[in-house]
Amino acid sequence: MTEVSAFDAKTHFSKLLKRARDGEEITITLHGEPVARLAPLERKEDRSSAVEAMEEILSIRQQIVDAGHAMSREEIVALVREGREQAMRRSFGATSGADETRAKR
Repeated sequence: MTEVSAFDAKTHFSKLLKRARDGEEITITLHGEPVARLAPLERKEDRSSAVEAMEEILSIRQQIVDAGHAMSREEIVALVREGREQAMRRSFGATSGADETRAKR
């Protein structure tokens, strides 16, 4: 475990946070005595649920392909762009030219 003086911790706090995020535990000392510990938060990762979700997505994708409803790359890219534009409008209240045209009709 790394030890850092309070002065150095204050001076290099952002670097220490990155180290803690990466899993390192850092003891902060005051006049040579340990007084605090900077440590990463324990994350409860359940990879099994992520694997199950991915398997379900792949299963659904295969069902779509088998039913003959697969989309082309261009269709997928267009849908992703549309989703991003909608998210931007919701987040920032911005409108695209297409929205303004629809609004005038």
